[in-house]
Amino acid sequence: MSPQRRLVMVVFATTGVLAALSSCGIRPTEGPVGAGKPANRTTPSAQAQLPGTERHIVYLVKDNRLQALPRTGRLQLRPAEGNADRVRAEQVNQLLEELHLGPNDAEALDGFTTGLPAGGLVAAPQRDGDPPTLFRLDAPLSALATVALGQVVCTLQSASGGDTVLLSGRRGTAEAYRCESYLDMSRKVPGAVSPSPPRFTQPPSAFDKE
Repeated sequence: MSPQRRLVMVVFATTGVLAALSSCGIRPTEGPVGAGKPANRTTPSAQAQLPGTERHIVYLVKDNRLQALPRTGRLQLRPAEGNADRVRAEQVNQLLEELHLGPNDAEALDGFTTGLPAGGLVAAPQRDGDPPTLFRLDAPLSALATVALGQVVCTLQSASGGDTVLLSGRRGTAEAYRCESYLDMSRKVPGAVSPSPPRFTQPPSAFDKE
């Protein structure tokens, strides 16, 4: 077969294919066909911004320092609505339980620990005349190790969004504590009570001693 005749046959074959495509409603494409955009892979940073993945913070211990770690779920502590504010008490108890449970497996391998007592801590009910922002624990604060008190202070302060947190035992008076005073435990002077939180000036009470 001569080259000229072969070329004519190729032209006729191509024309026939194009005609068939046109009859089916398919238009031939001019230029190269792109593969489209690559599959969308959600990065960890983007996942953190998706709905339903909000976090709250607890403070655990590593290398004599308190460090913030995320936990699942939004948790915002508001001022108490009366002495029997169950919702607020349940939220405080959730945070205290997370501190008691301490690090997860990965965090433990990374050197994190918790200083809370073996039995944990729970919230105590408000008393008449308490400020609505006060958090009471069902244990004397003086019985807590400094690191445990720091974990509680920093975690509650983070959840309530203030610069300080009002804290007391079941029968003690309200005292203002600041998280930044507890962040570096290596600064504690042996035998001294450190850090020393600012105190609210209040009249003496029969319940000052716990």
